[in-house]
This record gives sequence, C-alpha cells and structure tokens, in this order.
Amino acid sequence: MAEESSILLLREAIANNKDYIDLSLSENIAVVCVNRETKAKKLISFTNMYGNNKEFWLLNKTWEYYIKAEDFKKIQELAIKSETNYEPLSSSDESGPKETMAEIDVGF
Repeated sequence: MAEESSILLLREAIANNKDYIDLSLSENIAVVCVNRETKAKKLISFTNMYGNNKEFWLLNKTWEYYIKAEDFKKIQELAIKSETNYEPLSSSDESGPKETMAEIDVGF
C-alpha cells in the first residue's frame, strides 16, 4: 500500500479537471480508499469507481479517496503532452485570402 506521504487527496488533485478525469480513466489508475472510521485501506481502479458514480471523489462520508503521487505525476505529464500534440499553422502558410489596409473598406 502507498505511504501516506506519497498520496494526494483525489478531490484536490483532479479538482474536476476533465482532462485529468479522462486520463485517469484511460490509464485506469488506482484509487487509494481510506475508511474514515476504521482507517482500513484498499485499492480500487478509477474506472470501476467512476463507473459506479461519476463524482465518487466528492462523496466522502465514509471513505476518503487518494491518488498515488506517481500516478498523479503521470497524469499531469500526459495532460501536458496532449496539450502540445497540435500543430499550429506556420507563418509560411500563404494559403487563403490576404488583405492589406488599402483593400479593407472601413465603411464609415
């Protein structure tokens, strides 16, 4: 089981970030579940928990939910990678109409 210093509170870590939630599902990360009263701990996949309740990390009357720091780091890295996986139009792309100030009819 993960050391307490190496886990993060799930509701704070993902903070309803859709990208983090989607990546947690696709990577099927483990959720560390800690019973508030008994302090019993168990690991359950994010996918299974999400399948039962799409906001399970917000329902913490009996259980508190955590993510391993290493899993969260992986999710963050994947999120950054997915944000940079696009190719902006290059400035050398000359397709499409171009107007000069002389060609623009201001209309007033």
